[in-house]
Parts: sequence; C-alpha cells; structure tokens
Amino acid sequence: MVLQLVKYSDSFVKQKLRQHPIPENPMIIKFILTLFFPVLLFTGLSCNSPTEPKDNPGPDTTSHNFVWRVDTIGYYQSLVRDVAVISENDIWAVGTFYKKHQTQDSTENDRYGICKWDGIKWNYLKVPYRFNGVEEPNSNVQFAAIFPLKSGVIWLSSVGRTPIRYKNGIFDSYTTTDVTTDRNYIKKIWGSDENNVWFVGEKGLILYYNGSTFTKIPYSDEYDFIDVWGDETGVVRAVAREQSGYSSFLVKIENGRPKNEIIGSGKPEDSIVPDIFHSVWWKTDGSFYWNASSNGVYINEKGNYKKIINHYTFTPWIGTLVVRGCAENDVFLVGIHGQVIHYNGRTIHFYPELYTPYLQFNALCLNQYVVCTGGRFEGMAVTLIGKRVN
Repeated sequence: MVLQLVKYSDSFVKQKLRQHPIPENPMIIKFILTLFFPVLLFTGLSCNSPTEPKDNPGPDTTSHNFVWRVDTIGYYQSLVRDVAVISENDIWAVGTFYKKHQTQDSTENDRYGICKWDGIKWNYLKVPYRFNGVEEPNSNVQFAAIFPLKSGVIWLSSVGRTPIRYKNGIFDSYTTTDVTTDRNYIKKIWGSDENNVWFVGEKGLILYYNGSTFTKIPYSDEYDFIDVWGDETGVVRAVAREQSGYSSFLVKIENGRPKNEIIGSGKPEDSIVPDIFHSVWWKTDGSFYWNASSNGVYINEKGNYKKIINHYTFTPWIGTLVVRGCAENDVFLVGIHGQVIHYNGRTIHFYPELYTPYLQFNALCLNQYVVCTGGRFEGMAVTLIGKRVN
C-alpha cells in the first residue's frame, strides 16, 4: 500500500519555515516514502516497516497513514507552548507570536497569544478578557497552557500565571491568592468536566478547581510540574521535575493528596525503568499508562515497566517530550528534531520525512481524525497538523 504524505525534506522544511507565518496556499506534494527516505535513516524502522513491540497490548489497530501540513505562525522569539484540537477545522495554538519578521520592526502591538486554525489558515487572535469583572479589550495576553473540555469550555493559563476560562465566547480571568502571590507559572492543565479541573506548574504548584473555588494542594517547592493527565475514574498523575533537572517523580493524586508513585532512576544507562520523566498519558486507569522519559518510551502495566523505544539505539537520537492519545491503540509521541511517532495498537511507526534538526515539538493534542503538535524552530513558532488517511 502506498502512503500519501506531504513531502518535507530537510531543505524543504527549512525553506518552508522561513516563509510567511500564515501561508494562504501551502505546497502539498504526494510521494512514495521509500523513494525519498531510505531505511538507513532509522535502521530497521522504515515507514513501510514499522516495529512491533513485544507483548503488544492487543490486536486492534489504527491507521499510520497521515497527510501532514507544517506552518510557521510567528517570527522573532515566537513559540508554541501548547495546542488544543477542538475539531478538524478548529485548532488552537497558544504561546507568544510576533507577526513581523524583522526584529527591529516587532513591538508589543505585533504580539499575539493565540493562533486559531479554521481549516484553511491560521488566524492571529488578541484576547480581550474580563479581569475582576472588568473587560480589558486592549489586553495582550501571552499563554502557557490550554485544555478543552467536552462541554466546549476551554481552560487556559496566561504567562502571567493566571487561570483563564473561555466560555460562550468570553475569556474570564480567575485571580487566586496561591497563584498570584507565589508567582507560580502554570505549565499544564487537565480536566474531566467543568467541576474537575487541575492546574500544575512551577515550585510544586498543584491547583484544583471544583467549579466554583480553587484549592492549592501542598507539594515540595523544590520540584516543577511539567505535565498532568487524568481519567474519568478520578485518578490524576503529574510529572514533577527537580529544578536542577537531575531527578523526577511520577506523582499520583488521590483524595486531594499527592503521592510520589514512581521516582525516575536518574541513571540513563538503566533501561529497566524511566530515567527522567517528561510526560504521562493513559486512557483508563488500571490497564497501562505511557511514559516519555529521557532514556526511552515506556508502558507501565500494573506496576511493571516495559520499554517500547530506546532513545539511544537510533541515529538520529530520538528524544520524546510529550505523549498523548485518544485510545489505547492510537497514541502519538513528539519531541526534538521534529520527530513524530505513532503507536497503532500493534506497531510503532516513525515519520522520518518530518525530521528537522533544531525543530522541537513540545505540545500535542489529537482526536481520531487529526493530530496537532507545535513548538519552535530557530526562534519561529511552528505547528504541524496531520490528517488521517483511511
């Protein structure tokens, strides 16, 4: 079977990333992968020959076939910090986005906090939101995190460390003593519904919103939280990284209390357990959950770790920073050098045509039809959208 994908070789990506940040008519080229990217790029891991991990969880699979589109959505120290897929034609990228290319021409008036994909192009958005009940139409908010709820409500956090709720077309800012006093940067958000939302961030920040009030959950301020995930059963896990970067914990939060469930080994040569945690994801607690770490990609099944990908055995080195999925047989991982990896329930699939040195993806969101990731390339904000081809 021939895969149809957008061709982005190294030179093409670099040229593409230096074009206008919101191109109206991007070039789309269909090609046969094996004609352009020989298997030696990833030894034994060509796009036509994905790997199959031992003891795979089940026989059900999803398609590895995607059509990809890459865009720059900001110049001059621009950055995508997080993304949210609402639908195929409604995708949000949040961070800091400067429209103008020349550094000397860029000012705060050219800076935006949100770019929205409408199915055709990316649109810059400045956010007027209400602060303490008063609307500030000329506000210039930069954002750090975003998470969409099933109800249509979207939670965000500003770089100014303030939780912001988007509901019925209105951005409302929520000031909390814990956040504004400690000046803790909210890094990630997860929620199951409007009455159960979690915020995690710098200096051990765990903030819980029950639909009306915020509650701070105590944790050591020597650690920064960099990821959080949960499920409908009420289980929540967060990734805590020591500020020195030499140790990490996977923290399980139950009954409002955080517990260090697993500690990163801190030993890259040890392949039995994760070294330094980056990200966590699962569908339903009790089966297994995924961990992206410094020394590989792991599945933890009932307390036992199973290494799925070893970062150090590939050239170029694989460095996954975020793991997300919409089902146990539809999981994506992204990270350094523009690397994108897909697990379909049986096989692991690499997309070497997306590989680009110095391109780092640090945000990821998907549904069963589309996946979006974002990050930075040489000071420019970059997004990648993949649409599934059945």
